Amino acid sequence: MSKAIFFINPFLGHIFPTVEIVRELIKTGEDIEYYNLNKYKYIIEKTGATFKSMDNFQSMFEWKITSKSENIDFIIDDIFTYYLSKVTYSDDFINFLDEQVKRFCPDYIVYDYFDCYWGKMIAKTNNIPAIALSPTFALCKRMLEENPYEFIKFIWRVPENSILYSWNIEKIKRLIQIITLRIKNIAQFEEFNMSEFGNSEILNIILSSRYFQPHDEYFDNTFRFVGYSFQDRAYNYDFNMNSIKEHEIVIYISLGTIINENESFYNYCFNELGDKNFKVILSAGHKLNEYKFKSIPCNFIVKPIVPQLDVLKRANVFITHGGMNSVTEGLYHNVPLIVMPQQGDGFAVADRVQELELGIKTDIAALEPGALFKIINDILSDEKYKINCKKIGEEIIESGGYMKAVDEILNFKNRL
Repeated sequence: MSKAIFFINPFLGHIFPTVEIVRELIKTGEDIEYYNLNKYKYIIEKTGATFKSMDNFQSMFEWKITSKSENIDFIIDDIFTYYLSKVTYSDDFINFLDEQVKRFCPDYIVYDYFDCYWGKMIAKTNNIPAIALSPTFALCKRMLEENPYEFIKFIWRVPENSILYSWNIEKIKRLIQIITLRIKNIAQFEEFNMSEFGNSEILNIILSSRYFQPHDEYFDNTFRFVGYSFQDRAYNYDFNMNSIKEHEIVIYISLGTIINENESFYNYCFNELGDKNFKVILSAGHKLNEYKFKSIPCNFIVKPIVPQLDVLKRANVFITHGGMNSVTEGLYHNVPLIVMPQQGDGFAVADRVQELELGIKTDIAALEPGALFKIINDILSDEKYKINCKKIGEEIIESGGYMKAVDEILNFKNRL
């Protein structure tokens, strides 16, 4: 039996993919401590791991790049402040982690590939072998060099009307270098590398398939693409799968767990798809009862939450925010996608979905009357989307899933 620590960012999209991995590791006899926020304690303890709270440092995880200004000075200052906050942690936070690591004496640490510089720092200063685990695409310097505009859009999330997009490639690269050097000097953190954004180790587990990964040829064998890592959520669903008839065309709509409070979009869907020849299943989030819907069309089933994996087995089209977990689950079940990205990796995922003809991306804020109905019919009438989704769905399954991730971790441990 070995001991391990999991340092994972406190967001459901990052925690959920680790659940089955942790559970299976514990079945093999591993002793795991998992650090996160109290609101996720129940999910983590269900795996059998020992939950450790970081609630005293919750503010560490609340900073975001927020500037919507077109002023270049404001944008650069916001970016700089954001990344500096990620690598200049309070002495209390670092001392807390350091004390916990010295107390537990783990044989290895698994930390979040994205924005978890503190995990990398603690592993290095304590000379503990580490594994980086990514719930989404891997990134590398070469990707940035070839298309820095994607970097400032998807990673920095700079507004598309910014003057940055008028800069030439070399000027943007130089800006990235300057910000990186300033952060390294101020934080005295030489390993910080904004151009990779993630934190590469000698083992990097990527919870996506190699085929779905943009520029997969840029990543060597230290990157292991394991496909999927999901499970049925342990919720009490108020949902009857028998309400879906065998002959019905099913449209499933879910905007995820973070930015799903969109009453205007839901009303748009009612107007757009109401009384059409579809069964529409809408997962509207836990604030559903606060919405003032005038009426819900008879062909809709609207719930705060639904058993997504079961619904996807019956779905013909999946309308999603583009989170990697949801998209992987859709592709696993061979369901063509309509992706409406709203934050983070959703924009990169949406681009990849469209590039591989797995579905169509669209802007949720720019939908005109008739637009969504047309997109759905375009997908349903073109067999290529279903064929392509089936191809990548098979590849995701063949990648091995969470059991492959477990094997990689155990093999890594055994080589220590």
